[in-house]
Amino acid sequence: MQLRLRQQRHRVRRNCPVCNAIIEFETLGSATSNSDESTVADPLPASDSVPKLGRCGACAAEVAIKATDTLNRNPPTPVGDKTSPLTTDLIVADAYAAIRRQSTLLISASALTWLMWLALVAIPGKWLWDLWQRMDSGGADQLIVGMGPLLAATAMYSFVALATTAYTHLIMGRVALCIARHHVPPNRFDALDLSCSLRVWWRLVCVWMMIKFVLTVTLLCGVALLVLTSLFIDSQRAIIVGTFASGVLFLLVAGMLQWWLWPAMLLIVDQRADLVHSLSWARVMSMRHARLSLSMVVAYTVITTIGSLLLVIGQILATPLAVMPLACAYIRLTGGQIGGPGEPTLQRP
Repeated sequence: MQLRLRQQRHRVRRNCPVCNAIIEFETLGSATSNSDESTVADPLPASDSVPKLGRCGACAAEVAIKATDTLNRNPPTPVGDKTSPLTTDLIVADAYAAIRRQSTLLISASALTWLMWLALVAIPGKWLWDLWQRMDSGGADQLIVGMGPLLAATAMYSFVALATTAYTHLIMGRVALCIARHHVPPNRFDALDLSCSLRVWWRLVCVWMMIKFVLTVTLLCGVALLVLTSLFIDSQRAIIVGTFASGVLFLLVAGMLQWWLWPAMLLIVDQRADLVHSLSWARVMSMRHARLSLSMVVAYTVITTIGSLLLVIGQILATPLAVMPLACAYIRLTGGQIGGPGEPTLQRP
């Protein structure tokens, strides 16, 4: 009986010993047949005793790798690419090349995550809002009876919304990083892996909980500012001035959160750091490259805002355009390969 062999592939991560960039290599494991009765060993197994040579995508240095290499989680290097100046034009060129090369995969990932978010967050949120409106119009008796269950449902919905948002950002960020780092062949949908580490997912949930808490406090401060304004000027002018001041405050806080937290989210998605270190390193990265980071945040905000005006289709198409520059900028800022290193080659003992 003829057996068809399938080689198991996995990626090995480590730091470049020359420039400390994060590099990943795809290695071959044992080859297995599609029959359950037999397994045939690969003639060149990627075992722990077989060193290999690869090439760093950031500094082009030769790197010896093993199948058991793990990432040394050091703080990000000041500049990821040692040969090119770190500019917005360079990031845009990287993102354009990645989108052009893998537009189908990016749109598929965007559509999947948006449909998931609509099913678990948007539609249940609309139902919950309708229930609150019905209870508000039903009188005091109905409000007293149904308040407890509805509050419990709202609390449960809030956690599901945070969990779903964190998961969809995890999937989309991981796909974007994979495409930015590697020469992924066209139509290779195995990069769209829906599995995730519970620890990584929970870190992203904590980040979104922090964002929600800060924005809620900001809204409350805006309401307090509106009340204080009404004490000193007439009510009509107080509404205008207080609303304008509250809106400016909210936009400033939201912009500062985006500017600070976008590297932290990618550090978590990339499994580069835990929650505390990712927040600390992201602050240093954003301050060290303030202009570049601000330009990435502005571009992300503009693209996603335009996409939201075009409803679901616009959001699906806008998400890859907004996420890929962030992924490429993150790799450049933390030290890493863009477009993939040289293929690892077997080094005979």
